[in-house]
Amino acid sequence: MLVLIVDDHPLLRQAIRGVIESHFPSSVVREASTGEEAVRIVQEERVEVAILDIGLPDFSGLTV
Repeated sequence: MLVLIVDDHPLLRQAIRGVIESHFPSSVVREASTGEEAVRIVQEERVEVAILDIGLPDFSGLTV
């Protein structure tokens, strides 16, 4: 399972990543700090779950 965490706060991304990896050790977790990064990852890979911050610096998480 590929999970994408999109948030501009690195500590929050790390915390969420830790929870996911401890409960789903076989999952692959990718991180993005901007909407542009998130869109690029989604275009390149098959993301099954995305956790998005609504207030990103470049796009709204809803727009992404």
